[in-house]
Order: sequence, then structure tokens, then C-alpha cells
Amino acid sequence: MDALELLLNRRSASRLAEPAPAGEALDNIIRAGMRAPDHGALQPWRFVIIEGEGRTRFSELLHQSALAAGLDEKGMEKAGQSPFRAPMIIAVLAWCDTQTKVPHWEQVVSAGCAVQAMQMAALAQGFNGIWRTGLWATAPAVKQAFGCREQDEIVGFLYLGTPQLKASTTILPPETEPFVRHF
Repeated sequence: MDALELLLNRRSASRLAEPAPAGEALDNIIRAGMRAPDHGALQPWRFVIIEGEGRTRFSELLHQSALAAGLDEKGMEKAGQSPFRAPMIIAVLAWCDTQTKVPHWEQVVSAGCAVQAMQMAALAQGFNGIWRTGLWATAPAVKQAFGCREQDEIVGFLYLGTPQLKASTTILPPETEPFVRHF
């Protein structure tokens, strides 16, 4: 797939099934994430791959986090089911260095760029995904389970797999107003 075509037509896919990326395809996804813009060569990201039995452990963690957050029964059920929306989830952490001149926000943005690069690499190889955050990105138990330190943040959960519905190929019109203006 042509790189520009990929960028102009990318759409998230929320209905994902087996197979998930594996082997060389998964390696390519991780390597793409590691090529994100990185001021100071800090590599301010860490990736936690959740698949197989890991999805069950993640489900239990989210259920407990929902309970701790005071969600109702429906919210707890939804939390427990969310890891099964895709055969693989990659949690992306902003692994922030406090002993550098590079601001915290730049390190977080760099990790966010890693998520986008990973999703594009997945799409280029015939997979797709959706970037989700929500309550779980800030839940103390989730951050602790992924080894986050006080200065670290979860920037998202990249759900990956084989898309079950064809994504819309609607190309945005060349008129970019009100999104872009000239100064």
C-alpha cells in the first residue's frame, strides 16, 4: 500500500477478530512505534502486549478497577468484556524521564506518535485496530500492573486484529477549513 494513500485513508476498526499480528508483522508494528519522533533520543515509551491468557488477566484487572471506581454492574461488566474486543491489545506507556530538559508533555506526545505509527504499520500489513483510552488509562491499579512510575502515563490501548467490517474509504475534501488556517 502506498504510504500517502495509507495516511489519507486510515480509519479505525472497532470490530476485530483473529488472527492478530504475530511474528514479523508484530515485529514491524513494534519497530514502527519505536521510530516515533523523539526529542532528546529518550525513547519515552514502553509497550505491553496483551494477548491469549493476558486478556483474561487484563479483564480481571479492569473489573476490579471498575469496582474501585464505583461503577455500576453494567459498567463493571463492560469493563470486564473490553479486553475481548480484539485478539491483541498493546498498552502504550509514556515512560517519562524527569531528569531531562525535554518537557513531560513532549514525552507523552512522543508515545502518542508511537501509537499512531503502530496502527499505521498494522494497517499496511492487512490488520487494523482502534486506539482507546478511557478510565483505564488513569486507573491506579492498571498503571501499577503495567509498572508505571509516578511520572509515567498510559497514552492508550491499541486494539489490533483482523477487521470484520470494511472501513469507510471516504476521502476528506481538500478544503480543510476550519481545521487549518494560514498566519
